Amino acid sequence: MRAISGFAVRCSIILAAMSLPASAEKIIVATGEYPPFVGQKERSYGVTAAIVKAAFARQGVDVDFEFLPWKRGYIETERAVYVATFPYVKNPEREAEFFYSEPFYIDKIRLFARKESAKMTDWNGKSICVPIGYDVSYLHALTTRYKLALERPPEMKFCYMMLNTLRVDAIWSSEQVGFRLLKELFGDADSIRPLDSEVSKDVDYYLIVSRKHPEAHVWLQKFNRGLQQMRKDGSYRKLLAEF
Repeated sequence: MRAISGFAVRCSIILAAMSLPASAEKIIVATGEYPPFVGQKERSYGVTAAIVKAAFARQGVDVDFEFLPWKRGYIETERAVYVATFPYVKNPEREAEFFYSEPFYIDKIRLFARKESAKMTDWNGKSICVPIGYDVSYLHALTTRYKLALERPPEMKFCYMMLNTLRVDAIWSSEQVGFRLLKELFGDADSIRPLDSEVSKDVDYYLIVSRKHPEAHVWLQKFNRGLQQMRKDGSYRKLLAEF
């Protein structure tokens, strides 16, 4: 009887242990301030952060975010100090240093100009503002053709301030970021508007992991699988609707 009792006890211990939830892996992902997509003051740190956290959670991974200046976050992630960073668009320079996830959010980039220039057709000699660190490759044909001057301040808000005071003629900016900054800086979006231009472009945002990271493919696989699960069961669409 004692042997049977002991065996029963051992089985109950094993079964109890098996029923306990596995402790989640924890990682730190670098990002920065890019409202409304990501920011420390945004609900759930913004829609892109919410997607990243939810996708990893589907794979049993708990994400903490480290908010850093964009340049520092990029450099330290490339050195594999952090597992990943986001949201980034693709360009050849980054692809040489990072592996990309599946695209997880679509944004629209447009040219913004003052209301009186909303039908601007003559681009010769004009200036366009794009902050340092933003990809300008899509503008190359336009800047070359019309010999446009590029102004590169450290933050997007300075572009809108410069456009408001006529120091630049246009801004290459996310549509959502533009409307958000116009409201914050000037109270409304009436004086500056997006142009109806063929230069507008839909861009995909990605999570990126350094090619130097020893487990880069592991983390990308986890994120991609979690993202696929969210899209399959409808929770991705539901999350977007919440924002």
